[in-house]
Amino acid sequence: ASAYLLKIEENTPYAKMQPSLSLPDNDASADFYLNACSLLEDNGFFQYEISNFAKKGKESRHNLKYWECDEYIGFGASAHSFIGGKRFYYERSLDKYIDNVVIGD
Repeated sequence: ASAYLLKIEENTPYAKMQPSLSLPDNDASADFYLNACSLLEDNGFFQYEISNFAKKGKESRHNLKYWECDEYIGFGASAHSFIGGKRFYYERSLDKYIDNVVIGD
């Protein structure tokens, strides 16, 4: 399970609607998050990342690779990789991916 706080990005349609919305303030948002953490814990889910909860042994192996600094490789436009202590990625452009344009350390 994942629990994220809402972040409204600037220059998005949602940001333009924000003044007309009734949203909780920072204190209320923090309370909602802490209540979600308690509810999940009460139901057997432990918090293993800031926003992720799981039953013992059921953690996301995908997410843990990042937290444990394990190597991973991505394929395709905009894919990110971490191999041999180096991070790199392909641009979002399919043409640049096909031309093997890589960005990284």
